[in-house]
Amino acid sequence: MIQREFHAFLAAVLFFTRLPGIVLDDEYAKDAFSQASRYFPLIGWMVGTMGAGAFWAASLILPFPLAILLSICATILVTGALHEDGFADVCDGFGAGWNKEQILAIMKDSYIGVYGVIGLILMLGFKLLCLVSLRPLLLPIVMISGHALSRFASISLMFSYEYARNNDESSKAKAVVRKLSVNELLFAAICGLFPFFLLALLTREWRLFGIGIAVVWLTRALCGQYFFHKIGGYTGDCLGAVQQITEVVFYAMVVATMQW
Repeated sequence: MIQREFHAFLAAVLFFTRLPGIVLDDEYAKDAFSQASRYFPLIGWMVGTMGAGAFWAASLILPFPLAILLSICATILVTGALHEDGFADVCDGFGAGWNKEQILAIMKDSYIGVYGVIGLILMLGFKLLCLVSLRPLLLPIVMISGHALSRFASISLMFSYEYARNNDESSKAKAVVRKLSVNELLFAAICGLFPFFLLALLTREWRLFGIGIAVVWLTRALCGQYFFHKIGGYTGDCLGAVQQITEVVFYAMVVATMQW
């Protein structure tokens, strides 16, 4: 049991990050990757912590905005821009495609279009401006909370909707796509919410906790329904897009709530 869960966690690290030195034996790989999705919020802990560490180290010698920019760069390097790529593909696919077949074909194309470029510029710029608006002491726990909660919001789509590329064996996300069980969803929820709970506990801003969950979940629900209406479910790119969108929405919500 413990060995199986450890292999599933290693598979999650292998699939969702570009951290070196992670090895998974071939005999465990197929089953481990199919079980990896529930650990996605824990990957958010890792990515958020590395981003916070990069911010802290850079802030020792650089101005606050530059330190935040470097922390964003660090999180992109750790994940190999996996989710940013998914967000750009969704911008291109849903921006230029007229029906399901066109949308899926455009998202699979490795080239980025004008919708993707504009979307990435706006999304990364909005993320930077939100984080610059926060108090430096709060920034590390806010980043960890945002990365963990957004990954739970993203992976929860696998519980609510069907995969839209079931007949495409070349799909890169096929290895980790599987409908989550209730227990897996609960585990992912605990991992995704815990850093945010600590943030509310440290700041004694329980209003922030309630509003944050409501806003992030509403954003997730709107994205899920939009994808379902357009392509009948989700793809790996859709999961990456929801992660990026809910992360930015979370930061904006924190900024807005702290100013009340």
